[in-house]
Amino acid sequence: MKYRLLILVAICILSLTACSSNTGGNSSEVGTKVAELEQKVKSLEAENKKLKDQNAATKTSGNNTEATSQTKSEEQNKKMPLLAKNKMQLFDNFAEITITKTKFSKKIEPSSPTSFYTYYEAKGEDTTYLALYIKIKNLNESGKTANKFANVIFKYDDKFSYDAFSVLEENGGGNFTYTNITDINPLSSNTVIFLAEVPKEVETGNKSVTAEVKVNGETYLYKIR
Repeated sequence: MKYRLLILVAICILSLTACSSNTGGNSSEVGTKVAELEQKVKSLEAENKKLKDQNAATKTSGNNTEATSQTKSEEQNKKMPLLAKNKMQLFDNFAEITITKTKFSKKIEPSSPTSFYTYYEAKGEDTTYLALYIKIKNLNESGKTANKFANVIFKYDDKFSYDAFSVLEENGGGNFTYTNITDINPLSSNTVIFLAEVPKEVETGNKSVTAEVKVNGETYLYKIR
């Protein structure tokens, strides 16, 4: 819109100049009007430059915001205590937590399936399951439902989040059961599997894959890739 105004003002200047030449009008009056129009042109040019500078600053600010968000995510990860595979983490009077394995698979089955068993299969053509296996030993004085020990969020590239649900192996790994209806008895252990259906890119890509494991109010980071 500003550029159109500049063109119109320029046309007016030319018209007035032509008018002055052709009609022999008062050259002083025309000169004054031309000077005023030239001043308006300069003002519009200055305003246009200001707008361009503001647009450039806005774009730069947007890029900086994205970079800052990524940096904050990385800083948060650095602050989280780490969990290591097959290394037990003790939570006094609550539980012992040990990550035993992780895997990507289109179908998740119990470790020693019986003739009739439940399994989980990713339905999307471009999706798969990501599974995190955690051995949990109950250190409470009484039984506690298996879903009360831990929660897991998977992250890809430190920003894409996938909430996991949990299942529990029973009958020596012969089948799965629900964690919200099954207790782990005091000083007893069981393997809880945390599952999330994720895009295949999470498996095949080369960016980071992590699990944020929240136990008894504390959040730990486990690096899958």
